[in-house]
Amino acid sequence: MVWDTSSGQIDHVFPSSSGDAAYIRFSADGKSLTTVHEAYWGRLEMDSLQETLFWPTVRQWTLDR
Repeated sequence: MVWDTSSGQIDHVFPSSSGDAAYIRFSADGKSLTTVHEAYWGRLEMDSLQETLFWPTVRQWTLDR
């Protein structure tokens, strides 16, 4: 949810899929919100190399104003 700090009212409600974002950013014009979700998928092991795999999901949400 986004609240209007001047009125204290809820300004916008996002779908539940926008929750648990690792990063969020509002656009400069205040008309959209970008969320980045990091998905951890385990370890890749090859010989002596071990690597943790992350696949971020980036979504942009339009703010209705």
